[in-house]
Amino acid sequence: MKAAKGIVFRVFAEREGRPEQGGSQGLGGRASGFGRHAIMLKDVFRFGASAVLGVLACFVVGEARATTGTGVVITNIASATFMSPRGSGFSLTYVVTETVLVMNPAMALTKSVSPVVQASGGEATFVLSVRNLSAGSSAFNVTITDRLPVNMEYVNPSFVGWPGISGGSWAAWYSYDNMAWIPGEPADGQPAPLYIRWILNLIGPNASGLIEFKARVM
Repeated sequence: MKAAKGIVFRVFAEREGRPEQGGSQGLGGRASGFGRHAIMLKDVFRFGASAVLGVLACFVVGEARATTGTGVVITNIASATFMSPRGSGFSLTYVVTETVLVMNPAMALTKSVSPVVQASGGEATFVLSVRNLSAGSSAFNVTITDRLPVNMEYVNPSFVGWPGISGGSWAAWYSYDNMAWIPGEPADGQPAPLYIRWILNLIGPNASGLIEFKARVM
């Protein structure tokens, strides 16, 4: 089961803030939240979630920063009134309800290197693995950014992207300033400052994928 990109209630809904369309961002981004002003929506109220992934050289688990947290049950209540032919007003003595269980994607990231000891001129292989720990929600545009360490240079070709059972595919990018991004792999022998970015467009529930690249000690 994949997460719906929007949930629609055609009833009156009151929230603190304004409606936001769900989406996704790259590394270091945050999902847009609600402001501190209240509004009343008469027709359609939509909301979504954004997957945010932190990258560290260790094991990282992060849940998507959404406006509503995982495990929250949203209850929608509706009532009705009506009139007789003579204009007398009536109301139903009961209300009808439906609930929605919120389940956001939750990502885990691991990083490893081999060998852990290397001489000048030798190569090291880095492996980054990402996994969606959610049992029922997909994540989109999962973005991993790696900053090449000083005293190392990129080895081209060396990028290997394995989507696993994620259902998506990897795309590689690189940058010299972490601002302007160029598609593909960096040139062989490119030293720091160098940022390498990989984007997995889709990762389903309980799915994982990994990437691998090499760098040479200068």
